[in-house]
Amino acid sequence: MRKAGLGVQIYATQDKITEHLPEQVNNPASNFRNLFELPVLFYGLYSAAAL
Repeated sequence: MRKAGLGVQIYATQDKITEHLPEQVNNPASNFRNLFELPVLFYGLYSAAAL
């Protein structure tokens, strides 16, 4: 952060982080978030269908 000259408040929320980080950093983070959401949705729908 010192090297880039950015303050801490720039990284306060997820939206601000994605605006300032380069694509090569943002894309893997988005993929990881999607990999987490899919099993949660699957098991939620599966549990609802089993009832």
